Order: sequence, then structure tokens, then C-alpha cells
Amino acid sequence: MSSEANAEFILEFVAESREHLDTSESCLLRLVRDHADSDAVQACFRALHTIKGGAGFMGLERIQGLAHVAEQLLDAVRENKIKAAQPICDVLLAAVSRLREQIDAAEHGGEAAGDDHPLIERLRSLQPSADLDHYRPSIETPHSAATIEAVVPVGLDELAADLVIVDPANTAAVQVCLGRYTSAAQAGSWPPAAMAILERMRAQAARLTQEIGRGAAHVELLDLAEQLPRTIASASRPVLPAVAEPNPSAGAGAGTAQSLPDPPSIADFLAETGELLSRAEAVLLAAPTPDAAQVEELFRCYHTVKGMAAYLGHPRIEQLAHAIESRFTAARDGQEPFTGEHHHLALTGIDALRQLCGELRRGGKDSGMWPAGAAGVAKRLGLQVEGAQGYDSAEPSLPPEVPRLGDLLVQTGAISRAAVEAVAATLKPGERIGEKLIETGAIKREVVEQAASKQAEMMVKAQGEGFARVSIARLEELVNLVGELLIAQAMVAQEPEVLHSPRLGAVVGRQARVVRDLQGLALGLRLVPLRATFQKMARAVHDTARKLDKTIDFQLVGEDVEVDRTLVEAIADPLLHMVRNAVDHGIEAKDVRLAAGKPATGLVRLSAAHSGDHVTVQLSDDGKGLDPARLIAKAKEKGLIPADAQLSDHEAFNLIFLPGFSTAEQVTAVSGRGVGMDVVKRNLERVKGKAEIASVLRQGSTFTITLPLTTAILDAMVLRVGAERFLVPVTSIIEALRPDPGQVSEILGRGRVIEARGSLVPVVELGGMFAIATAEHDPTRSVLLVLEREGGTIALQVDEIVGMQQVVIKPLDHDSPRHPGIAGSAIMGDGRVGLIIDPVRLLTT
Repeated sequence: MSSEANAEFILEFVAESREHLDTSESCLLRLVRDHADSDAVQACFRALHTIKGGAGFMGLERIQGLAHVAEQLLDAVRENKIKAAQPICDVLLAAVSRLREQIDAAEHGGEAAGDDHPLIERLRSLQPSADLDHYRPSIETPHSAATIEAVVPVGLDELAADLVIVDPANTAAVQVCLGRYTSAAQAGSWPPAAMAILERMRAQAARLTQEIGRGAAHVELLDLAEQLPRTIASASRPVLPAVAEPNPSAGAGAGTAQSLPDPPSIADFLAETGELLSRAEAVLLAAPTPDAAQVEELFRCYHTVKGMAAYLGHPRIEQLAHAIESRFTAARDGQEPFTGEHHHLALTGIDALRQLCGELRRGGKDSGMWPAGAAGVAKRLGLQVEGAQGYDSAEPSLPPEVPRLGDLLVQTGAISRAAVEAVAATLKPGERIGEKLIETGAIKREVVEQAASKQAEMMVKAQGEGFARVSIARLEELVNLVGELLIAQAMVAQEPEVLHSPRLGAVVGRQARVVRDLQGLALGLRLVPLRATFQKMARAVHDTARKLDKTIDFQLVGEDVEVDRTLVEAIADPLLHMVRNAVDHGIEAKDVRLAAGKPATGLVRLSAAHSGDHVTVQLSDDGKGLDPARLIAKAKEKGLIPADAQLSDHEAFNLIFLPGFSTAEQVTAVSGRGVGMDVVKRNLERVKGKAEIASVLRQGSTFTITLPLTTAILDAMVLRVGAERFLVPVTSIIEALRPDPGQVSEILGRGRVIEARGSLVPVVELGGMFAIATAEHDPTRSVLLVLEREGGTIALQVDEIVGMQQVVIKPLDHDSPRHPGIAGSAIMGDGRVGLIIDPVRLLTT
């Protein structure tokens, strides 16, 4: 395997493993709240098992070893041998965190620093002694014979992992692996069918000594190793004296219903299979007679589909892919030419596999009667197919997401599955299941017509949906180009020829609408859900509560709300500080809560929702709340405000955002240094967001974060001051007015004010603030814009309101001198630069 391909596999493994770790962490946090949540145990077990298998395939043995021990502990919980108590959840969360460190290191080709053995021993110490094995991942790759002999056999998963990793040319090491299989067979009293497979494995191992056909022999050897667990399980015989690990492709054993993977596992499998089949189809369509490399590519596609289907327990897909793959073996090894028959079989096999994948997507399982098309291919390949469906032949072009008409009727409860299958068995070529059901009197025509209409709607929707993987860099480039297009369109709209030509103006206006729609679409591509960020907060609540010996009920609402991905990155740290403060400062100790008549378990709730063109994130708790008097006293004690300062409750609450402010009596590992909430304020201001606090003493607090949907493009009001252009966010404007003589008053030593809506509003003259000599200084000949800002309102005095315009925000150079009230710049329609006003910081000195 080339280094580029190996790197690609590593990155794929890292991405998938991170998703599995997120699943594991979420499930373990559920277990903390409900120790009897068996679904969480099963899902976490599957996630860790998948990580272990992938790590073994990639030769990442430290990851494999730690995942194995964590998985064993979960297996004991799953088998009800031990309870999922708090210590078990804690050590498993620590294992997940350590696996995350190891996977992060593997992404860059290194290994995580530190020793895993203390954590492994903690995991093993909680397991029942009878279930302990002696599994230790080796540290050499590929294995030498001596290394393999040093590993004690504990189950077929480990034996198969060694066969995957071992170098096929190292025949001595391969023979050692087979010796371990032989020992396992003797200890477990394998059935005759399994012993026959072992003999075939020995025969393939003998072929490894030959230069020609070594690759095919190794592939066949691995296939036989995959078949062993299923063969043994079907005979209801024990694999080894020790407890064997569950094999997802074999089921739990005889008499036990095969459990299906979670829907995300099925979705991932279908997506990956679809890509592999498309790749195989492209090879076949590019060359009627593929060369050796192309045949090898076809073989790998079918082999990978087969392996994934076997691992996830999809038997029909596995059997069909294996049968097609076997027909290509001789052509792949150069023992026969690749003929037109091979070509036709490969293409029809792709269609048949897609049909089976569609069945899996629709029904969630790969079992039951075979679809007619797939059944025909399977029969030509010599597979035993029973009960092939006949009623899908009239619906050959259904997308995988759309159920067949018969299935749709069953789902709606109009008819039973048995009745549909009975009629389907009598269908002749060209007959439709709906008409046949009506003819037999099994169902009324109007019911069938309603189902057909619903199916048509689902087809229209399915044909409009699809997904493609696009790099983040390309999405960023697209957004930037759309921004430039927006600027260019504004320039065109202000050309004199356009302004004086109604026909040309109409064309440019239509262009503006198209550009605006394109801009909305491009910005939508940047949106990502808050789920991952919220999940990290759940872990932070758990860990902080454990350190402080508090019990917290953490609730998440609105995880699927989408915001600009740059905003997600910007609010991660603020949210973390706020969540930890809510647990540390907000929620009281258990005895204090009980004395106050509250439940011992504190409530922390994190929610997100869309609000107009903003996203609102709220963090609330039912703790002790904020005491304004105590906050003011603490700020005076630290010298953060004057000793004679008189503050409202709202102003007192905002004191916690001051650098160095903290109400903690002593510094702890969690808080007390006064370096948290000021970070919250700075990060939010950087992305044009704001935080507000509401609190009731002894009842709790609510922190509300308001964020713009995107930080790239701004709806702004264009203002003229002298010859200069300024822009103000439209969302900040309350009203615009032209004052009458005497309406603006001069307050000695405090500047000018105007009465607006029953209150005095300070007037800010932009011309004087930025020393613009040509600006109008008489307020009665100017326009005042009343702006909403944190802490009140201000009136901005400008010469003229030019109009509203959508602009692309351009950051200013950090080395350039600037006023804190300038948030950025934008290129105007005439090519000049306009400064964007930040109302929040305009009066900052």
C-alpha cells in the first residue's frame, strides 16, 4: 500500500473514530443519569468495538488495546455481571478521553505521550475476575513469529487481527497464527464445518510461499478467517473456554435474534458502499476490457463491500459481493482473460447490490425475500435464493429512500404484510402489485391511489436530495467569491448609465436578486449544528460536578440549531466558562440546597433557538442566583469601580464580565482567578455577539448569548459624514429623526443629549469624533440615528442617510491605528472604503 493510500485510510479512521468517541461519551453521560440504560450500554459497546477493529486493521495497537479493555468492561455491564455505577462511568469516560488523545496523535503520524497502563489496570480492576483475559497488544508491526507466540489466544477477533497485520511473505509468522487457530479449535471442540474451514486456511497458507498468486491466497485466507465465527455460532458450540467477544457479523449465537446496528452505522455503510459501487462502475464504463490494475480495483471494491457487510451483519449483501468477487479471482490472478461475460456480470452485480442496499435503507435490515433483479444475479452465481420477490419488477427506478407500493401500503396499515406477499407470489412479468391487490379484492382502489400519490411525492423529494463531500477550504473560497460578486454588483448598480436607463436598471435589479439568492445559499453552506459543541458542554458539566461533589441534571435543547461555523468556534470557550461557572458558583452544595427546600440535584439547562436574523443561546440554572449587593461590594473591594458608585441590578450583574472579577472565596481547580467571564465578553464582541444576564436571588440565573447568523456579510445603513462613508448594522437602528431647533440640549461638561421616547439619549457627532472638517456640526441640519447598544441607547449625528446596502465585512489590519468603535470596513459600490461602526464600543475611550 502506498504511503498516500495509507495516509488516506488513517484520516478516514480518525474521522470515523471521533464520531464513535462522541457517541461513546454521550452514552456514558446518559449512563451517569440512568445506570439501567441498556440502550446506552449497547451503543457505547458497539462504538468502542468498532474503534478497536479499525485500530487493529491500521496497526494502531495502543488504541486497539485500550479500546479492547474498555469494551470488556462494558461487556460485563451488558451481561449484567456488574452494574454501571458511577466509578465505572468515570473510568470509561477517562478511557474515552485518552482514546481521543491517541487518535489525535495518530492523525499526525505520532503517538500520544504518557503511559496507558495505569488506566488499563483501573479498567481491569473493575471487571469480574472470571472475565479477565491476558490480552496485551504487541508493539511491533508487522508481527514477528516470536511476538505472536507471546500473545495468549483469547478469541477469534484477536486471531483474525493478527492475520490482517502479519506480512504474507513472513510464512513463519503465518504458521504461528494457524497454530493458535489449531489450539483454539482443540480447546473449543469446533464442529466439523469449522475444522474444514481451518484445513482450507492451511491450504491457502501453503500458497503464500509462491510468488504468483500470493495476494489472492492472502485475501482468501482472510475471508476464511471471517467465516469461522459464523460457522461456529451456527453450530451452537463454544469458541473458546474464555468468554468470546461478540462478532457483529455472526450474531449473539444460536437462537438469538441478530441485532442490527444503529441507524448511523447503516447510513455510513450505505454511503461507503455507494461510493465503492460508483467507483467500480466508472472502471467498467471507462474500459470494456479492463487492464490488470483496473481488474484489481474492481476486486478491491467488491471485497471491501463484502467485508463491511460481514462486519455489520448484512448477509445478503455479503453473500452476493463474495460470489461476484470469487468469479473475478481467476481473472485477477492472470489465470484467465477478462471477457465480456465478466464485464456484464460486474455491471449487473453493481445493480443487484444497489437494489439490496435500497432494501436495507428502506427496511433497516438485510433479510427476507430477495428483490427479483438481485435474485436473478444471485442465481446465476450459484447462490441459493428462496422466496424472491416478484412485485418490485414494475418499480425498477425507485430511489433507495422511497418504499415500494406494497411496503407503503403495509406501513400505513391498509393491509398486512402476509397479504401483500401472497399476492406478490402470483405476479407475472409486467403486472403491478397495486392492480393485482385491487383485482383480488384485498384492498380498495382509492386506498391504492392514495398510496401511489404519496409514493410519487416521496420520489420527487428524494430526487432533489443528495450529499457530496466538499472541503471546508472550498466552501470558504465560495463564500469569499460571492462576497466579491456582491461588491461588483453594487458597483454596477451605481453606474450612471444604469441609473438613467429604466431597462438597464431592471436587468441589474434582477441580477441583484440572483446574487442575493446565491449569497444566501453560500452562507447556508457554512452553517453547522451546535450539537458537537453542546455535547462537549455535557462532558464539562459531568467532570466539574464530579470534582465539586455535586449532582447535576444537565438538559440540552436545540442542539440541531445551525450557525456559522466560525461562530461555533468562537463561542466554544465562552460556553465552557459559563457552564463551569454555573456548576461551581451557581449550583449550591447538596446540603445547602436541601436546607433551602430545593432538590439535592441541581438543574442546568443549555438551549439554542433562532430569533430573527440572530441565534440565541441560553444557559440557565436553578442555583443561588446573583446578589447585586455582594457583586458591588466585591467590585469596590477590588478597586474595579469607585467606592461611591451607585449601580442598578443590571449594571451590577455586568460586573462579572470585568477582568479579574470573581466572587469565589478561594481559588480552586475550577474557578476563582477571575479570568473566565471577561474572556466570554471579548470573544463574543469579536464576532459581534453580546451576552445578557438575568437573575433572581436564591432562584437561579439565566445567561443569554445573542449571535448573528453569519459574520461574513452585513445588512448595513450607509451614512455620509462630510465626504466620508460610514456603515451601521441595520439591526442596531431604532429610529432616525431630524431634530427641531432647541430639541438638542447641551449639558455642561457632559456633551449634548436629545429626548427620544421619553428618555435622554446622548448625541455622538461622528464628524467631530473622527475630525472630519467638512462635516455638518449643526444638529438641526443633520440626521440623528438612535441606536440600541449594551447599557442603553445613543444618537448618532450624521450629514445624510444614503441608503441600505448589503456589504462584505473586511477586517482592518491589526497594526493600523484605529478607533475602538470601528468594527471593520467594507468596499462600497463606487470602489471606496466605508468604515463599519460598532455601537457597543463607540464611546469607549
